[in-house]
Amino acid sequence: MVSIDGGLLALIIFLGICACGLALFGISNIRSGLRGGSQEHLMKVTAVWYKQPKVLFGINNIIFALILVLVLLLILLAGQTARYVVVGLIVLTLVISSVLVVLTMRAAMGALQHVSRQQKQPEDQ
Repeated sequence: MVSIDGGLLALIIFLGICACGLALFGISNIRSGLRGGSQEHLMKVTAVWYKQPKVLFGINNIIFALILVLVLLLILLAGQTARYVVVGLIVLTLVISSVLVVLTMRAAMGALQHVSRQQKQPEDQ
């Protein structure tokens, strides 16, 4: 273990609070995205969870909270092998987070295009 002084303890507490806040915000986004059924009835479309921007954004927030927890582990671990494993996990979660950002942007653009098509249809008729 690493000896913990006042500055390191403050960093640990700050990263822990940020990770908890991000996880709670992500859970809130997922719940509101899954509850958004009333909006789907207005658009007359049923979107699966992996095409809903709020759900994907919530999952991404939880993944980012996991990255913060892994950074905390990296700070606290003393063994070199354990540090390599944690760095590998951080890289893996960064890749997953990047993929989720791209999926979220695609889902948001798709939803925006769908809404604009829905608004143009009544004008055409």
